[in-house]
Amino acid sequence: AAELVRQLGGTTQVDVIAVGKKGRDFLTYRRIDMRSSHIELFVQQVAYAQARDLATQLLEAYEQEGYKEVLILFNRFRSAMQQIVTTLRLLPMSAHPTDEAEPTEAFDYIYEPAPMHVLDSLLRREIAVQLFQIFLESFAGEHGARMTAMDSATENASDMIASLTLTFNRARQA
Repeated sequence: AAELVRQLGGTTQVDVIAVGKKGRDFLTYRRIDMRSSHIELFVQQVAYAQARDLATQLLEAYEQEGYKEVLILFNRFRSAMQQIVTTLRLLPMSAHPTDEAEPTEAFDYIYEPAPMHVLDSLLRREIAVQLFQIFLESFAGEHGARMTAMDSATENASDMIASLTLTFNRARQA
């Protein structure tokens, strides 16, 4: 995150929104100015409403303040042992045309309400769903890291118990 902010021209050119206590603390320590921070999102569990609210904030900032793009940095969950830091361009959205996406026949559909209203509503929901997926992957990565740490601690404690038992038995026999 710090490297990306530096590449994009520093905090004068970039507005940063931190999600999570670790991210906020990291950015504060590096003296990177934040537009806002959300630290209580993952206290119990991830909710779609949280993603929807943040998506609304991001869309309003993008539309009203004239941002060029909105980038999201997050840990993509691969396994309990591995998360990959990923950068996703959330806005502006881009279409990836494929051969399968081309209609074979032209149909004339009637939209109610207007097509632009339907498309706008769907795109806003898509952004909220993408943020929700990012939240879920980050939450899963956090649980995976905790599980790995607890497994390592249990294994270390078992090794220590075995070593101390052996030492105690030797001392008793002596």
